[in-house]
Amino acid sequence: MVNKGYNKACTDCEFAKDLLLGMMEMSDPYTVEHSKEVMEIACSIGKIVNLDNNSISRLKYAALFHDIGKQAIPPTILSKPYKLCEEEFRLIQTHVTTAATFLHKVKLDPLIIRYVTEHHERLDGTGYPHGLKGQEISIEGQILGIADVISAITSKRSYRMPLSIKGAIQHLAENSPHKFSSELVDAAAIALDLTPNAPPIPNSKTQSTKSV
Repeated sequence: MVNKGYNKACTDCEFAKDLLLGMMEMSDPYTVEHSKEVMEIACSIGKIVNLDNNSISRLKYAALFHDIGKQAIPPTILSKPYKLCEEEFRLIQTHVTTAATFLHKVKLDPLIIRYVTEHHERLDGTGYPHGLKGQEISIEGQILGIADVISAITSKRSYRMPLSIKGAIQHLAENSPHKFSSELVDAAAIALDLTPNAPPIPNSKTQSTKSV
């Protein structure tokens, strides 16, 4: 019975994925490509840390939908060629709660929505929208956040040049363990083939947080 319910949820997610990504691609193809890249990186990290198949499936959909709230942000701000002012940055930050509200309305799996809401949270509590700390952030939410950073800072922007993959991992390492889990950063390096022949990282689910 549980499997039937989960399979139906997966079918619903696939329908939502095709519909929502198709709509997004018409207005914001960059975000769609970014989301697909985040999905690939996040799922690769999830496999390295031995997440189960259901968790990786949820992580996949969370990655694909994590920036859907940006559809409510004016394109002039999203594509601004220089640094945002404080008011504009606060507006950009609302994309997380906007995404969560929308995904609740389409009745997506609450765990998928949770991971979406956590992708800008940081272990030291400096993230947003809720300032969560440490184990208040799910492993999946942390993985999604790391994958998002890697994709974002290795992509060219009008206001800066992209970092290499190696540079992105170095950036994450410099911000570990206070903002990012050192274990998950190491897993990202393995997933991106920066540490060949490294052994798998032990299962991280023991650090998972309270349920939603």
